[in-house]
Amino acid sequence: MKTIFIVRHGQSTANAGQASNNPALIPLTATGVQQASDLAQLLHWRASSVITSHYERAKDTAQPYCDRWQIEPTREPLLHEFVTLSPALVKDQDMATRMPQVNDFWARADVNYRHGADSESFADLSQRVARVRQTLDQYQDGSMLFGHGLWFALLIWQMQGFSTDDGHAMQAFRRWQLALPMSNCAVYRLRSSVPGEWSVQFDDAIYRALHLTNSDAPRE
Repeated sequence: MKTIFIVRHGQSTANAGQASNNPALIPLTATGVQQASDLAQLLHWRASSVITSHYERAKDTAQPYCDRWQIEPTREPLLHEFVTLSPALVKDQDMATRMPQVNDFWARADVNYRHGADSESFADLSQRVARVRQTLDQYQDGSMLFGHGLWFALLIWQMQGFSTDDGHAMQAFRRWQLALPMSNCAVYRLRSSVPGEWSVQFDDAIYRALHLTNSDAPRE
């Protein structure tokens, strides 16, 4: 049995609705920094390796855990979040301004459509995720990946055998991803006893410790 952990980054300024430019440089908020610090104390095991997206918010979420266990993280370029909108075309726009454009992107249901030359199509993302998924068997047991919510959602979608090949599949994925969003610093366990086949388990205890008060009110 092999287990791989996937962890979404802490709250970023974009998650908090603020404007952004370069998607790779979006930082954590003060809340996100605290979430990363708290998460490092909640993860009571030493990963065999830590792999992160090269985006700042993922690297900064992993760092407190790496510091605690004295692990040198490695970067996986394919782990970065989906570049849905062209950074050049939405520069300095906040989340509220961007959302109609994001909604239009998904409503088009065109897997090959790109918002701009410096953005990605859904097919581009699907191929990136598939390339990592096809190499998961090569990761050490106990590896931990720090990355992004939509990216990880598509990984789980592919693991369940759902298609990403056409507009219908694209819209079905989007409905599913919005219905079951991955919270900041969410931890999932991927388990495999047969090469290429993975089950997924959410760590509810860590979610509750990070996001629920005594009154069970979410505090993202």
